Amino acid sequence: MEITTAVRRNDLLGELPPKSLELLTAEGRLRRLAKGERLFAEGERATIVYVLASGSVRLFRSDHGDREAVLHMVRPGELFAEVVLFESDVYPVTAEAREDSEVVEIPAARVHTLLEDESFRRDFLATVMRKVRFLGRQVYVLSSCDVRERLVRLLEERYGHRAVYEMDLTKREVAAAIATTPETLSRVLRRMEADGTLSWKGTTVRLTAATPR
Repeated sequence: MEITTAVRRNDLLGELPPKSLELLTAEGRLRRLAKGERLFAEGERATIVYVLASGSVRLFRSDHGDREAVLHMVRPGELFAEVVLFESDVYPVTAEAREDSEVVEIPAARVHTLLEDESFRRDFLATVMRKVRFLGRQVYVLSSCDVRERLVRLLEERYGHRAVYEMDLTKREVAAAIATTPETLSRVLRRMEADGTLSWKGTTVRLTAATPR
C-alpha cells in the first residue's frame, strides 16, 4: 500500500491538508511484519510513531510472571505509539503483529521538526482538537453503554452488521477492545447465551435480531 494512502486513512493525520500530509510522510517508510513478529517492546527507546496500513497489531503489557494484559487491538488506519511525540521517550507497551501486517513508520524527530513550522503546527493542532472532540464522544459511549452494547458495537464496526461472525479475536482480546475484563465479558456472554441473544461456539458468533444495537 502507498504510504500517503495508508496515512490518509487515519482519523487524525488523514485530516491534514494535502501539503502538510505530504511533508509528514516524506520520510515515512512502509514496513512488513510477519504474524507474531514484534514491532517494539515495552521499555524500549522510542523514536518512531506508526500507522497500521493492513493486518492487525496487539498492544500489551507483561508482568513479572510473564502474564500478558492486552490493552488494545490496533486496526488498519489507526495511529499508535503516538505517546513518543509528547509524553515519553520509551514505549509503554509491546506491539506484536497478530497476522501478516504492514505499518507506516514515521520518525518522531520528523514530526517535532515540522511542528516548528507555523503553518504545519496550525494544521496539526486543528486535527488534534478534532480528535479530542471525537474521544470525548467515545468516552460518552463507553460510559453510557453497557458491556453487551459495546460488544455488539465492536462486532458491527469490525465485521459489519450481520447475524453470524467468524471471529479473528480471542475473548480476552475482545474484552480489551471494549474496555472490560475477561471475567466480566464471560458473565455477559453467559447471560446472552441464556436469554438466546448470542451464541459463541469456537470462532463463530451468532446474534439474533433481539440483540440491542
